[in-house]
Amino acid sequence: MQLATSSCWHGLPRSLLLGFGLTLCGGAPVRAHVKWFVDDGDPAVMAMAPQNYTLTEPAVLLWTAIALSTLALAWWLQRRVADTSSDLQPSHERHGIVSHGVTLATGASVLALAYAGKLLVPCMPAEVGLLHLMLYAQGIAGALLVVGFGLGAGAALLVMVWICLTVTMGVADALSSLHLLGLAVFVLLSRSGRTAQGLSIALWLVRVTLGISLITAALTEKLLDPRAALVFLQRYPGVNFMQDVGCDYSNRLFALSAGACEVIFGALLLCGWMTRATAAGLLTLLLLSNVYFVVAGCPHEALVEAVGHLPIIGALAVTLILGRGCSLTQLRTLMPTVAMGLPVVRTWWRVRRLER
Repeated sequence: MQLATSSCWHGLPRSLLLGFGLTLCGGAPVRAHVKWFVDDGDPAVMAMAPQNYTLTEPAVLLWTAIALSTLALAWWLQRRVADTSSDLQPSHERHGIVSHGVTLATGASVLALAYAGKLLVPCMPAEVGLLHLMLYAQGIAGALLVVGFGLGAGAALLVMVWICLTVTMGVADALSSLHLLGLAVFVLLSRSGRTAQGLSIALWLVRVTLGISLITAALTEKLLDPRAALVFLQRYPGVNFMQDVGCDYSNRLFALSAGACEVIFGALLLCGWMTRATAAGLLTLLLLSNVYFVVAGCPHEALVEAVGHLPIIGALAVTLILGRGCSLTQLRTLMPTVAMGLPVVRTWWRVRRLER
């Protein structure tokens, strides 16, 4: 059903510019993963008429221009501003602290989700069949990562669970949790003697997988079919903070704005442009997202956000503190097998053999 747009887009350019600034600088609630709280099969979602966006809508065109302009500016700044994001040899002490912290955060998240009967992310139930068996593997992986014993085995189990999820549930669901695969490989590669080669590849994987995960979440939860996001905004009206600051900002427009911002963040990480600034901004928003649910009197939602976001926060902390890792050109030089797309486990064993 094509929605009437005459009143919705009144004063749109000014509202969009204000929304862009507030969403990037202070709109923490838009970072909530919609599917963690509203399933696609929810009766309210199924009863809602289609709300799909079209490429000819003024809001879509404006957000496309904003996204392209932001990426162009980031590319320009990356080429002209001194940037240390590509440092390949951070101190061993700093790397050790970050590695242990990220390992603990990832382990605690997947262990808690396994206990709750969720596979890797809060929206993925695993009640029967192979996925239910994978819950035990996920629980063991989480326990190993938390206690710091058998980290290689724990990371390998996490990779196995992710592959099983991909085969069973499809690519879209797997890509939304791709950051967990990147973190598992980070645990494997970064502990291989902590050389510059292994660490730079691990940092590249963390950054790229997180970027793909953010873009996938934006597309599947907000941009391609915003009905679940609209139901979420109806149930949590305070999330649309644009209405609180006096803007005529509909929930449909807010969902588009939130999805576009997530695509921008994901693309910046994926391209490796101004990654430390991007990680710092997104990390702040994720932390404020939990604060919002606590202040709003939603402790259950705050707990779900905290558990689900722990690995993402860990990945952002890795990028913020240790840098973006190698570029694609450096990757081809450092590890031809990674650039050729060979399996992660084979890459890990080759790195270990070269370091020995």
